[in-house]
Amino acid sequence: MRDSRHVGGILGMIAGLSLTIALSVAGAELPSTNEEFVSLSIARAVRDFVDSLSLSESGVWLEPAQGLNQLAADGVRMALLGAGWRIENTPGQATDFVVATNLSAFDFRYVKGQSRGFLNKPFIRRTLSGQVAVNFSGGDFSYFGFLDFADADSILPEHENFVASPRYRELAPEALVGGLERYLEPLAVVGTVGGLVYLFFVNR
Repeated sequence: MRDSRHVGGILGMIAGLSLTIALSVAGAELPSTNEEFVSLSIARAVRDFVDSLSLSESGVWLEPAQGLNQLAADGVRMALLGAGWRIENTPGQATDFVVATNLSAFDFRYVKGQSRGFLNKPFIRRTLSGQVAVNFSGGDFSYFGFLDFADADSILPEHENFVASPRYRELAPEALVGGLERYLEPLAVVGTVGGLVYLFFVNR
């Protein structure tokens, strides 16, 4: 009877430990996906450019894009809408301006982030840099140039699968966690379970 109580207590402690870990991961605020991360960074760069034009907000035809360039087009769309412009992509609809975008440089990667303590994997740091070519024309106005964008943040290792892009392999790199750190969490779990088992036999 006493043994069954000890076993039940150990199982309860293990279940509690597992629940605590699961709740801590679920309770963490979810970061932007890698696709959103790229589009938002481009949107900030384009918004500064649009604000500097001193043009009256008008209707814009945004040229369709494919692949990673679609993320650049999404960023331009967000910037224009945020600045009060109208995106009018209905065929045959008259617009005042036409905007075309293309990624001329792009680098996205994961690097080792800040430590989270001995028993936890470090943060994953997302780094982004690049350049988008923008062709903005309409009426007597015409602009073609290159806008730089860059960003960086840190995410939890548990969010790696959530942020990874299912569409673009460039936005689903493998996190680099080397050396002893890749074994810390498994060792911590094994050590905890081993300690509970030891306590069970000591108290028999």
